Amino acid sequence: MFTPATTCLVYPAPEADPPPLPVDRAADGTRLRSGGEGDEDFSGLRRFRDADSLRHVAWKVVARGGPLLTKQFTGLVGADLLLDSAALPPSLDLEAKLSRLAAWLLAAERSGCRYALVLGGTTIAPGRGELHLHRCLRQLALFRNVPSGTRDA
Repeated sequence: MFTPATTCLVYPAPEADPPPLPVDRAADGTRLRSGGEGDEDFSGLRRFRDADSLRHVAWKVVARGGPLLTKQFTGLVGADLLLDSAALPPSLDLEAKLSRLAAWLLAAERSGCRYALVLGGTTIAPGRGELHLHRCLRQLALFRNVPSGTRDA
């Protein structure tokens, strides 16, 4: 039996349909705000949720017989985005939390905003770019859920 002499790291699978980025959480404690109607950039479509504003529905898609979709926008200004595992709902298990954070990291990178990650006892300072994204995803992949009072991976 052949066993390769290489190792690999597998990032958590991003959540398929995550909620929007937590735009009210800033790394410096301030509140993030949207760039305003004229300043936001269209970033894609996702399935409609009951809580979505009707003004963000992709009505042209619906008029053509398509599914009910919500338009998503980017263009955050004001502060760095904070992605904190402790702020996630306690009802999510560890894998679901890591998947949501992975999806949010990818969305934050696509939006062009700077973002920080807090996971267990580890904080990755705000940044952006491919190297920063991979540093954050690596932290998710290596995370171990350790009991309180001990160090996290």
